[in-house]
Amino acid sequence: MAITAEPNAFTTTPEPDHQGWLIGGVVYHDNPRDLVGDGDFETIRLWRLFQGGMAPGFLPDAGGTLDQAAIMLDAFAILSSASEANKKGK
Repeated sequence: MAITAEPNAFTTTPEPDHQGWLIGGVVYHDNPRDLVGDGDFETIRLWRLFQGGMAPGFLPDAGGTLDQAAIMLDAFAILSSASEANKKGK
């Protein structure tokens, strides 16, 4: 989530005195961008479509909530929680 929110913070090699990237209270000594695959970015893209704007957004598969893959709905819940924590500065 942090990588898509601030992509420029994760595009370069840190300076030698850099202590790591702090995300959600965890320090990553290696660039966390290297831990995120294309499928992860696709999941975040779908989650953002799901968020909508003034109204509910799109679901990834046809049908309603009960027609969605449980793992995708779990991922959306995790992303929503992480987004809220990021907004609150946690």
